[in-house]
Amino acid sequence: MFNKLKQIRDLRQRAKSLQNQFAEQVISTDSNWGKLKMTIDGNMEMKSLSIDDSLMGRENRATLEKDLINLFNNSVKKAQKAIASVMSKDGGLSNIADMLK
Repeated sequence: MFNKLKQIRDLRQRAKSLQNQFAEQVISTDSNWGKLKMTIDGNMEMKSLSIDDSLMGRENRATLEKDLINLFNNSVKKAQKAIASVMSKDGGLSNIADMLK
């Protein structure tokens, strides 16, 4: 029983370590020829957003909103790939499953 508790504690520590590693991942993407820029971290938190002044006209609002959605979604996909890379280098979930046996 104590062995399982130790494994659970180790698992929690490992999860926290992975979360910290993900936070260190910085993913930057751009759209509209570099006029929209976004940076997110591996925990999928937006860190910065830059909108060129030329995109701020009222008539461009709908297009800008659509482009921002696409930009964010592309950023998340890149972050997911970075996370997968970190997890595969570190033993990933198979390592965790082995701990719980």
